Amino acid sequence: MPPANEVSPITAVLAAANRIILGKEGQIRLAVACLLARGHLLIEDLPGVGKTTMAQTLARLLGLQFSRIQFTSDMLPADIIGVSILSANAATSSSCPALSSAKYCWPTRSTAPRRKRRARCSKRWKNAK
Repeated sequence: MPPANEVSPITAVLAAANRIILGKEGQIRLAVACLLARGHLLIEDLPGVGKTTMAQTLARLLGLQFSRIQFTSDMLPADIIGVSILSANAATSSSCPALSSAKYCWPTRSTAPRRKRRARCSKRWKNAK
């Protein structure tokens, strides 16, 4: 058991991230838990609320590589990072890299969908000459 005055590395990362990103303690804690579990994380929210900043901050604090890819919702993690294939006969695994990576991807536009405009009433213009 560590001494009472010693801070765990996870607590230090959470505290540093909370000093940089204000008001997102729960989201930061969940993102760190996802990283520790070696899982994938999908961050969805409105534009401009700090999703990229949070990911970049956690990557820098943990000494990880960061690159941003934005696509449609039908994209899977394997499309970006590739897959590992286990050979049952040889009991070995081989890595198949993805066809797309951050260098080769064309990002989509990061804007909110536009509201449809209502059609103008044609009756108003009938009598005008």
